[in-house]
Amino acid sequence: MLAHRTRKIPITPNSQLGLESFDAAWSLFSQSQSNRLFVCRGAKWQALTAQVLRDRLNQGLLWGIKQEKALQSVFLQSHLETSNEALWVGCVESREDSLPIMLSEMRHLAQQQGYEAVSGFFPNRQSILKALEEAGYQLLQKKSFGFTKNLFNRDRAFNRKPLYLCTTNLL
Repeated sequence: MLAHRTRKIPITPNSQLGLESFDAAWSLFSQSQSNRLFVCRGAKWQALTAQVLRDRLNQGLLWGIKQEKALQSVFLQSHLETSNEALWVGCVESREDSLPIMLSEMRHLAQQQGYEAVSGFFPNRQSILKALEEAGYQLLQKKSFGFTKNLFNRDRAFNRKPLYLCTTNLL
């Protein structure tokens, strides 16, 4: 029997994505089973559509990590009224094995940009909640944040799983 050691393929640090990454990013979001919603200015929920994603790419608000040039994880940066203190994550999507790396990279990005914390609403999926905890994030609200029934009646593409507000302080 021959044993061999596989080499770990390096993942690139978090980088700002441009329009050339649209197809790969949209594919990640489209394959997701989480809410296709994100938090935008005014702490309002907005549907993540292809056009919204293009707009965010043009604004430099989509970040991602790649492995062998393939996009593994993305997060959508949102600006809220209190975003001067925290890097606000409007939405995150990731292949499960790269999620802890993305969460860690978000902390590094926040430090580089002078923020004191990373905050955001994250889907109530066990894999995400576990990765958040491992990366040092804290659940701020023990209650889940639900959505109004009308929102779901308008668009059945949304998943009704609740989201949790989490944050991590950098200092």
